[in-house]
Amino acid sequence: MDYAALVHRVRELVWEHVPAGSNVAVVSKGDPALILFDQRHGLHYPQTSAGQYLGHHPETGVAAVAHLESLRMRGAQYLVVPSIYAWFLDYYTDLRGHLERTGELVHRDDVCAIYCLTRREHGSTPTLTATERQLRDLVAAVLPHGSTVLALSWSRNALAGGSGFKLVESPVAGARLEANLRASGADYVVVPSTRSSQSRGGDPFADVVRGSWTAVLDHKHVCAVFAVPAAAPAKR
Repeated sequence: MDYAALVHRVRELVWEHVPAGSNVAVVSKGDPALILFDQRHGLHYPQTSAGQYLGHHPETGVAAVAHLESLRMRGAQYLVVPSIYAWFLDYYTDLRGHLERTGELVHRDDVCAIYCLTRREHGSTPTLTATERQLRDLVAAVLPHGSTVLALSWSRNALAGGSGFKLVESPVAGARLEANLRASGADYVVVPSTRSSQSRGGDPFADVVRGSWTAVLDHKHVCAVFAVPAAAPAKR
């Protein structure tokens, strides 16, 4: 994998594993491309008090921890270590131990490691999968906060509880599908991608939705969002 492909893949993994709005520190060696994220704020690590790359690696493991803690105190919530800097955690053993004690590894592969800088609370609410988080973030980016949404299949789990949308139940499909949807109060319909491994067989009226309504968003790997058609004017 060349460097440009690595940077692109790091961005995709941050999108999948880090919630929108988070502050993300990255071992970047000053490259602005490595801290450029959609709906997340990237930070160089280590950096000066003015937010610029420090210009060199930390001198010791203790200094590496001190730099990280300084960032965390200023709002950093995640740390990304791209694979080209994987040696960081081997060389700075104090830093690795600090992350293992106080943080949480949320993702690691041959592209990067992503740490949450605090232990995340795992309550009774089911944790969203990466695909569900991506769906939630995409829908939040294109629909007004507080919209009334019909979420099909597994997309309902992604939008339930704190997503900022009012969810309605699926109406009965059939010849009066549009009328039933308008009666339910839905402004938009979210159709999860049938290509996702979490979707099994699609929804009974997904093909109708895809074939005849205006698409607000159409992401082939995650979901499509359609506006519910307005009622036609009554004939006099």
